[in-house]
Amino acid sequence: MGFFDKMKQAVGIGGAKVDIELDGAQVPLGGFARGRVVLRGGKSEQKCAGIEARLERVTRVRVEVEGKMQDKDDVENITSEKLAEYSWTVSPESEQHFDFAFRVPREGGPGTRITYRLYATADIAGAIDPSKTIELPVTDAAPMAAGAGDVPQLLQTVATLRRQGGDHAAEIEAMLRQVIALDPRNAQALRQLAEVVGWRNDAEAQPMWKAYLEVVPADVEGWEELARNAERLGAHVQALQTYDHALTLAPQSSSLHSQRARVLEALGRPGDAIAAYDAANRGDSPDDDYAISRAKIVGKQNPQQAEAELVAIADVCAYYRLDEVLVALDELGARGHDDGLIARALVRLPENEAALHELHAKRLFKRGDYARSLQAVDRALVRASDSTWQEANLMALKGQSLEHLDRRADAKAAYKRALELDKDHWDAKQRLKAL
Repeated sequence: MGFFDKMKQAVGIGGAKVDIELDGAQVPLGGFARGRVVLRGGKSEQKCAGIEARLERVTRVRVEVEGKMQDKDDVENITSEKLAEYSWTVSPESEQHFDFAFRVPREGGPGTRITYRLYATADIAGAIDPSKTIELPVTDAAPMAAGAGDVPQLLQTVATLRRQGGDHAAEIEAMLRQVIALDPRNAQALRQLAEVVGWRNDAEAQPMWKAYLEVVPADVEGWEELARNAERLGAHVQALQTYDHALTLAPQSSSLHSQRARVLEALGRPGDAIAAYDAANRGDSPDDDYAISRAKIVGKQNPQQAEAELVAIADVCAYYRLDEVLVALDELGARGHDDGLIARALVRLPENEAALHELHAKRLFKRGDYARSLQAVDRALVRASDSTWQEANLMALKGQSLEHLDRRADAKAAYKRALELDKDHWDAKQRLKAL
């Protein structure tokens, strides 16, 4: 794109445009305003970092200005939604749609001083952000009762509200109950209702999951959710039976075997729990975490065997599991392995050198070996230059080690550097204040 094209787009000429399209000619007060924000590309490529829409209440009020009464519009933001919160390239002459659904309050309307409007904007880098405002055509007629033909629209509104995020659980639940009243065996609504209710009440969600699974008995994830639900309620026998049923549908599921192991341990059946973790590691997605959990159970009966198993895991696991292994060894009382295991990991995983030195620094700091922790931090900093977040954390840790070594001036400098890298770093802020 040429210089003059960029200049034009910076003032909104030839750049992306925003429009708002509504579903339906009128929106009843107390009902939903549904539609979409349309982003249309301009003459050349641009970067967009998000789309926002909001519903506004406009109240016409009388105010006195220089001794005369005048009408003035008082605008209040009722609700706003981020319809897109990521960055992407808007291609020239392209068109993208972002659905919205806003509940309109049951007040105002024709013949009153309260009206409503929709506003939408796109965050376009290097340009005046395009925006659009339209008056919302509302009617004070009561929303019509839903009929069987409204099921697709209700489900579409639910999907839109879920994508928008925010606190719409009560509205989503009410609409899903409407769908089920109209279509009692609607699998989509039954499953989503079980999920939504489960967010607030596991006991109430239990019969809903069962109702869904009567309609879709082959849904392994549905059985898994029912089992988890029972587990959270402390109904371990029911949870075990449900996991067992799910495994008849997916016998190689590592996830199901591992969750079954957790329930068996809670039921006081360690031998069966160990066997279940073994099955998880023979399944479709083996994981070092299953082996660590297994070793913890072994450690309750045979600490020496568990220690040997954990050391063996540490010599083959991914770098991000090593801390978990070291913590498990600590809990077992086997605390002399840190230096050796981290040294061997540095040879085995050179691409993760910075993270391993950072782990070593944290472990040494926890043990009170502040001088060696400082050395490990410095080794990590040599390799952490490509990550400002990691470098900030390391500088904060360095500051704490320096504090304990009574090097207050150096500690302050480390905390200041951490805040240069991350102005909101909590630990660095708090320690700097304390100094």
